[in-house]
Amino acid sequence: MFEIEKEILETHEVMLTVTIDDKTKQQEMKKAARKLARQFNIPGFRRGRAPYSVIKQYVGESAILDEALDDWLEQNYPKIIEEADIEPFGPGKLISRDDEPLTLKIRVPLEPTVELGDYRSLRVEWQEPEISDEEIAEELEKLRERYAVIEPVDRPAAWGDLVEININGTAEDNPILAEDEMEVVLQEDTPIIVPGIAEEIIGMEEGQEKTFTVTLPESEDLQPAELRGEEATFTVTLLQVYDRQLPDLDDAFALTVGNFDTLEALKENIRQRRYEAALEEARQDYRDKTLNALVEMAEIHYPPEMVTEEIHRLYHAVEQQFNHEQFSLDDLLKIQGKTKEQYYTELRPQAVQHIETGLAFNALMEAEEIKVTPEELKIIPEFQQAETAEERGQIAAWQLEQKGLERLEMIAKGKFVAEEEPAEEEPAEEAPEETAEA
Repeated sequence: MFEIEKEILETHEVMLTVTIDDKTKQQEMKKAARKLARQFNIPGFRRGRAPYSVIKQYVGESAILDEALDDWLEQNYPKIIEEADIEPFGPGKLISRDDEPLTLKIRVPLEPTVELGDYRSLRVEWQEPEISDEEIAEELEKLRERYAVIEPVDRPAAWGDLVEININGTAEDNPILAEDEMEVVLQEDTPIIVPGIAEEIIGMEEGQEKTFTVTLPESEDLQPAELRGEEATFTVTLLQVYDRQLPDLDDAFALTVGNFDTLEALKENIRQRRYEAALEEARQDYRDKTLNALVEMAEIHYPPEMVTEEIHRLYHAVEQQFNHEQFSLDDLLKIQGKTKEQYYTELRPQAVQHIETGLAFNALMEAEEIKVTPEELKIIPEFQQAETAEERGQIAAWQLEQKGLERLEMIAKGKFVAEEEPAEEEPAEEAPEETAEA
């Protein structure tokens, strides 16, 4: 019926060369011809009754062969895959066809494979987060700013004041900012919009209008990109100057802020909250590092189709985010001067990272036989409160992932000890029966 030759490609695909014998070819073409005959009104014959030679003359031999191959492949492709003894990731693609003899070349992507290697030897250094006195002082200053007493004053604006302004900015005749009754604090280390504006406001009086130019920064955050480094013209009208009186850092302030008896109690609370946030961030960073180390240790193979699919998934995920706003992803790409294809290229490294991390992590979960039991799910409030099977499935999947990450973290810290199966006890030797004396 057919013969198969198999060539493993470096791209984790297989090129199958399928040669169909002439007898099968003729049989399939005659079946295809009868099928085509039912689709056309051939002069001189009832529909579907024209002989093969007439049908071939009417529609052409090539059309008959195309139809025959479509039907034959639909029926025999599973058998081709079975005889080739491969595990496909997705459908194969017909690359070429030779008619004499009838030979098909089919490229088939293979299921990804992962060899983790000695993953239990993986080690990543853990850094315990530390909260400095400077961070505590920074948080206290923010609290002082929040609880500052603000009063309007009749004097020129000075550093530390809160000012209310109308501001308009243009660059190369393009409007870049238009804001009325905008309130800002004049701080030397915190620029307003862009560096240089706050310095121009210093010394202005209530009701005064001032026009000046500043150079826009070269920051990548500034859009559109062509305005970076260009001169911009701003017009500012000062509406009101407010003096700010910051409270003293004492026990009374601590009581005001959060019912703390002492300033030291407030500092300790800040330190603890900062530590918990830093610990969560450090753990996430640590897990990312361990996953990267797992990927580097593993030998991972996957077909190009996986990358293409992941790129499209990432693109549509970003597109969905913009669908909730008036500004679309297409609009952003136009502003950045990028085509969709260029954006796909930028997404490729991220897609590759997602694929390899996911494959390595799933292999670890399987190797470690990580599971979530019904008993574990019962004690999760969110699982019990879930109203749909989909919600419960998502919670179970999240719990499973967390167990896998915790296991990997323990391995990387050298704290995981595999449970050893208890050794089989050797049967005790029976004591010899004592012989009774006669």
